[in-house]
Amino acid sequence: MKLYKNLLAPILAALCWSLSYIMTNMAFLSFRPITIVFFRVIIASLFMLFIALLSRQMMKIKRAHLKWFLLLGLIEPFSYFLCETYGLTMVSSTLAAVILSTIPLFTPFFSTIFLKEKVTIFNIAGLLISIGGVALIILDGNSDFAYKKEGLFLLFGGVVIAIVYSLFVRRLSQEYSEITIVTCQNIVGIFLFMPLFFFIDFEHLGELPIYTNAILAVVVLGVFASALAFIFYAYSLKHNGIVKTNIFLNLLPALTAVLAYFILGDAITLQMIIGISVVIMGLYISQLRKIKPDKKTENGKKYLSTN
Repeated sequence: MKLYKNLLAPILAALCWSLSYIMTNMAFLSFRPITIVFFRVIIASLFMLFIALLSRQMMKIKRAHLKWFLLLGLIEPFSYFLCETYGLTMVSSTLAAVILSTIPLFTPFFSTIFLKEKVTIFNIAGLLISIGGVALIILDGNSDFAYKKEGLFLLFGGVVIAIVYSLFVRRLSQEYSEITIVTCQNIVGIFLFMPLFFFIDFEHLGELPIYTNAILAVVVLGVFASALAFIFYAYSLKHNGIVKTNIFLNLLPALTAVLAYFILGDAITLQMIIGISVVIMGLYISQLRKIKPDKKTENGKKYLSTN
């Protein structure tokens, strides 16, 4: 039962974040980027406080750890949401998911620095293959989306931020519950986004028509992408570790492409499918480990292991 729970948590996180790209595009119909992320963290905070009240898992933060929670909120949601939301104004939801799904590729490199894990030849090979897949999608002339270099830069910045965030949560999850971590990071996010909202977006409220679907999209972003997804992700980081958890982010391109097709009507071309497949193949290869003997096989045969 515990095994299934550990596997289900990162899958649900990937599903919630796949919705994030779709819902953000819907929210753009009525709201500017800062407005979206500001109300997103407010909704997430209220939802998390409600969950904390019901579960009674909210823990008191030690004074010595306050600075780490403040830094956590600065990393995510603040910095990451800015990169993701502004990036999505310049890049399609499917391409954004493909770029952000490269997080597992770069995770081992950060783990080497902070956790002293070794980078293997498979990590390097997987990185090169995955970059080739992203290139296939970007160069797809038949697709119905456009992109800007600035958007690609912001999204790849989001990749780095997400990995740094996972390192912080991995450490904090040893002392605090997932609900405590996610609640605090969203509350910190409110105070960080508030000045930007009032100085940048407040005067523009009402310039765009307000659609019910856009309001619903912001609510979905708050509950699913900013609250539940991070609970599942923090749980998986605590029980599965960073590398194993981030492997499941490989699901982002496929899930987002399917959701975008049904919800937004985005086209899925053959070259996009091939590109996504190449990215996922690269991600899989990057997780391979050294050849290990399988005790159950005959004649001492050996197979590549991903464990």
